[in-house]
Amino acid sequence: FITGCVKRYSQRNLSVWVSFVVTGFVSLLGDKFHCELLQNNAIYAILLLNLPFRRHIMALFDLFKKKNGGKETHNPQKADSFPTDEYLDDITFIRDIKHIQADPWHQYDVLLEARGYGWDNMIYWADYMAVSDLEHISQVTTGSIGTQEKDITESYNNSNGKCAETQELKTEMGVLSIAGISKTLKAPMKIVWFNQTRVLRFFTLVDNDLLIKKYVETVIRRTFGTENAMKLGKPIPDGQ
Repeated sequence: FITGCVKRYSQRNLSVWVSFVVTGFVSLLGDKFHCELLQNNAIYAILLLNLPFRRHIMALFDLFKKKNGGKETHNPQKADSFPTDEYLDDITFIRDIKHIQADPWHQYDVLLEARGYGWDNMIYWADYMAVSDLEHISQVTTGSIGTQEKDITESYNNSNGKCAETQELKTEMGVLSIAGISKTLKAPMKIVWFNQTRVLRFFTLVDNDLLIKKYVETVIRRTFGTENAMKLGKPIPDGQ
């Protein structure tokens, strides 16, 4: 895991930096996904000043050290991307996905087509995943964005395997992750939530964009074990 240190800025200085970054870098990024990330959380925008290459933007949230040769692919929503019978009768909650490969791991960064989630949602979500899909939980971590996270797996196991009952998680933090074996994918899976954002991160050995997109849609909708599991939402209409 990588280590980092994030400076604390006063509210006044924070607004100045954000204004500078958003206005000065949006045109350089040329990518709605990353522009929305800038606007979504001020601290991410400040951290961008220290990232010299565009492909490192998503490394703001890295929990694993990426190799320099990692590959990134962009998966925009398109109406003709998938067969009609793959769709749910609803618009997808996935605005965009970035796939970054750092063998043997595959990192999928997801931007939600929804408002940001909070700490209570993260706790409930993690406990839902531990019941519905993840088994043999191997790690639970928490911490602040941009710092080394604390492994609280032992405390989690001693709390009936529930985040809601884990003492360290009764204090709101910036990041929560849970790792285990996905029963659906039959592969290791680590899910990372970032407080007060619209971003989710998935680490897995699975190299299959379509399969992961179905998995992510199921995670977001919490439909494991139902007839709607592993189905795609309809593409977001143009202009939205």
